[in-house]
Amino acid sequence: MPKVTLSPLTRAAETVQRNIESRGAIFGLRTQREFAKRFNMPVATYNGKKTNPRTWTLEQLTVVAQALKVSLSWLMTDHSGEIKDERGAV
Repeated sequence: MPKVTLSPLTRAAETVQRNIESRGAIFGLRTQREFAKRFNMPVATYNGKKTNPRTWTLEQLTVVAQALKVSLSWLMTDHSGEIKDERGAV
C-alpha cells in the first residue's frame, strides 16, 4: 500500500497553527475564545482557521504575528527540533 504524505502547503499550514498555539501559551491563551479575543476576530473565524489552517490570509497572519510579538517568518518556521534551556528559552 502506498505511503500517504501531506502536501508541502498542508505541512506548512499545520506548522503555522502549531506555532500560533505554542506562542499563545506563552501569553496564557488556552481557549479558542482567548485566542480570538487576542487576535480581534470572532471565535467562529478563529475556530475555522484552527480547523483548516490553510485558510489563514496574509492579513490575518500579520495581525496574529503582531499580537504574539513574533515575525511572520517565525510563524512559518518549524521549531520542533530546537533545544530549549531550563527556562524554556531557545
